[in-house]
Amino acid sequence: MNPVCVYESKVVSVGREAMEFLATHLLVLFGTGVPAELAEISIVHQPTKINDAPILEANSTMLIGDSQFILEEVGSVAEENFRSLGHLVLTETADPILPGQVRVRGDWEILTTVSDGTTIKVLRY
Repeated sequence: MNPVCVYESKVVSVGREAMEFLATHLLVLFGTGVPAELAEISIVHQPTKINDAPILEANSTMLIGDSQFILEEVGSVAEENFRSLGHLVLTETADPILPGQVRVRGDWEILTTVSDGTTIKVLRY
């Protein structure tokens, strides 16, 4: 079965401290309306495609550049935050996850290559 892209965006900036969080397998995404105090820890992105169907569902795939992540568990407000603010926290280790987090498994090491213009997609199979 071919995947359906339910969300796509482009990275517009990478906060100075955002990549430091990768060592702990934590990634903060925020839309372009990010508060200044959070921009330094965030990968800021601009949506280019948003589907009306739910974006964040368990077993969906998120591609960030060449890195692939399988969404395993979605927090209770993660979908709402992602749609309204572009805000999402990806984590591999949180147990239990917080309401705005998504637990994922994937290519954390490759993620260090994220830069302005990198594409972010959510695919459903």
